[in-house]
Amino acid sequence: MKTINISVPRTDIAAEIAKWAHTIGENIDDQHPKQRHFVQGAADKGHIDVLMDTADDAWSDFLQIVAAYTTPRCQCGCNQPDGDGQQATDGYSVTLYLPDNTYPNTGQNVQRLARRLVTLRARAEWERLTMRDPAQSDAAAELAARRIKA
Repeated sequence: MKTINISVPRTDIAAEIAKWAHTIGENIDDQHPKQRHFVQGAADKGHIDVLMDTADDAWSDFLQIVAAYTTPRCQCGCNQPDGDGQQATDGYSVTLYLPDNTYPNTGQNVQRLARRLVTLRARAEWERLTMRDPAQSDAAAELAARRIKA
């Protein structure tokens, strides 16, 4: 049995959201400084709390997608209870149990896609809150979820 540890630090998610919001805000012209300040303030206290709640929901969705792989199997084929899949204050983590013949890059791919799913869902929420179109972020998040399922 091959184990793959997936870990997504909450600080990475917050930093990615802040970077993205700052970049989007830079595209708002100088005639709308208040709107620019608001869009760039995704990481401000209060705002980031709302976005991290969305990230928490996205992590729960990720855990549902990989649920079949979160419990190790005995030699006899039965499931062994495992306490992983926890959401800690410093981040999200889960251990996946896959067959030994799993493609070597699977862990890196799932790690990247999990981080992307959580970030894109939070980003889409910020787009909704700032009255921007979240369709592109929602579609990219859905694509990440489908890739994880595959």
